[in-house]
Amino acid sequence: MDLNSFPTSVVKKKLPLLIIFTEFSWPTDDREVSYGGELKVDCVASGLPNPEITWSLPDGTMVNSIPQSDDNRVRAKRYVMFDNGTLYLNEVGMEEEGDYTCYAENRIGKDEMKVHIKVVADAPIIRNNVYSIIKVPYGENAILNCSAKGEPTPIITWTSPAHRTIVPVSGKYQIANDGTLRIQKIQRFDRGNYTCSARNVVGIDKKVFHVEVLASTPVINGFESPGIVRKTVVKDQRVLLDCKANGNPIPRIMWVFPNNIVLPAPYYGSRITVHRNGTLDIHVVRISDSVALLCIARNEGGEAKLQVQLEVTEGVEKPWLRNPPTESVQLSDGIINLNCSVEGKPSPEITWILPNGTSLLRGTSIFRFHHRFDGTLVIRDPSVSEIGRYRCVGRNSVGYVERTVTLKSNRKPEITNKYSSLVSIINGENLHLNCLSGGQPLPKLTWTLPNGVILTRPQTTGRYSVLINGTLANPSSRDNGVYKCTAKNVVGSDSRSTYVYCYHLFNIFAIYIVLLVIKKHELHLAHFTMIYLIGNALQ
Repeated sequence: MDLNSFPTSVVKKKLPLLIIFTEFSWPTDDREVSYGGELKVDCVASGLPNPEITWSLPDGTMVNSIPQSDDNRVRAKRYVMFDNGTLYLNEVGMEEEGDYTCYAENRIGKDEMKVHIKVVADAPIIRNNVYSIIKVPYGENAILNCSAKGEPTPIITWTSPAHRTIVPVSGKYQIANDGTLRIQKIQRFDRGNYTCSARNVVGIDKKVFHVEVLASTPVINGFESPGIVRKTVVKDQRVLLDCKANGNPIPRIMWVFPNNIVLPAPYYGSRITVHRNGTLDIHVVRISDSVALLCIARNEGGEAKLQVQLEVTEGVEKPWLRNPPTESVQLSDGIINLNCSVEGKPSPEITWILPNGTSLLRGTSIFRFHHRFDGTLVIRDPSVSEIGRYRCVGRNSVGYVERTVTLKSNRKPEITNKYSSLVSIINGENLHLNCLSGGQPLPKLTWTLPNGVILTRPQTTGRYSVLINGTLANPSSRDNGVYKCTAKNVVGSDSRSTYVYCYHLFNIFAIYIVLLVIKKHELHLAHFTMIYLIGNALQ
């Protein structure tokens, strides 16, 4: 604006001594700026002569715009103030919060504008921040997820169970950009509490992960506690003693001989070999090899032991039984002992085979069953589910022998077939009255005839026959009446009664004629009854 074009009186009268116009990139009330973000406040002032702009910071520091030859701006600490009066800061911290005052001043007068800046920052929050238990199989990788939100973005660090800060990239640990911790090929010593810490200028949040390493105790030949195995062999034969171990991690196997001589798997000697699968191989066994041997399987989860009592003999004899080859034993409360004594040279290895096919070697147990070293099978607190056939097998290098013991349960007799109270037949027809019964022991079955005669099975008396299955055959018209079947054993008894009536053809024909007459002549029922009784008397 050219003031020379106006009259002097107008200038003195119309123009203010100082005119300041302010423009902001946001309104002039309180404003929020994100922590770490940009701060930009505009202060545009005009006047005659041109006013000089000065900013007052929250801490009282004054920032002026002093012309520079290079970029025409000046820095006060970390602030930049441009020629147009704009104040700029590229990284806002908490100390930048407060009142900013812009002063515009020339020789005529002074004006000011104030803006309050609030720096916004949020404390870190870890997502799903609950105590977590992570179970990882031995040798696998463990992945622990830890993500957090906050303003400014939190920095995530990890602490090991030894309370040491984990290096982000190492051979054992890796920390991803999102904070996830990866533990490579976890070992037993890696178990414990891992702490994730999310931290920024406002605060800190933590989450604890408990890592469990799953290492299973070794199992030898399918048994956690295989106990003692007795092995009898003949001199100069080859002997293979199995010690197959399973577990996680894979167990290390060793055989311990007398005088604490240890042979690890694998081991290759001139007379003795320990194969990789744990089998001890004695190529030519001697009498002096009659010793106690110990197989040990060990891993991070623990150890298992198998003791083998090796007996070397010179003579041979096929196994033979001291007990009868078959036997029946009644189910009872408490403890049941099933005996099986087997002799032979070399001493036979005795195995019990349960009704479900499970095999039990000497010295081993499973559920209610325990196979003692003397060959006896012990059943503790047996129930009906243990009823069945038990096989004892004695075997050596010459042959084998077998004994069978049947476990039975006493049961009251029960007659399963049921008749109505009356069974009628035409005279001359064959009649079979069934009496099917079950029970343990097998019940004694009898038939009581209408004349009081008692028949047992199997029996034939006159025209009557009681078959082996309990069926009564050939009752006739002269034997109308009640027939009673009774089944009885030591536990109890059961019975069924049936009334049998035999008709003549004459009776049936007479009834038919009478019914016709009654229907045709509408005779009273008493007439029919009288005619029927007369016909029945003529039999």
